Amino acid sequence: MTECRNWMYVVPHTNQRGFSTDKEYFFNHEDFKMFRTPDEVGIAVKNDKGTFEHFSYTEFLSFFVRT
Repeated sequence: MTECRNWMYVVPHTNQRGFSTDKEYFFNHEDFKMFRTPDEVGIAVKNDKGTFEHFSYTEFLSFFVRT
């Protein structure tokens, strides 16, 4: 989990759903929350409006290019 935390602080930014590949923004630890509902488990990321958007783990990881 430590390695995950290192890259979670740099997230591509977007006008749509908060993600894009052309820019990177730095987020504080408080900008990420893990959540669990009766229907899903995932990561919530604070958007530009200050509200949290929920993403499944698979969806969240798909925003990053793996090398």
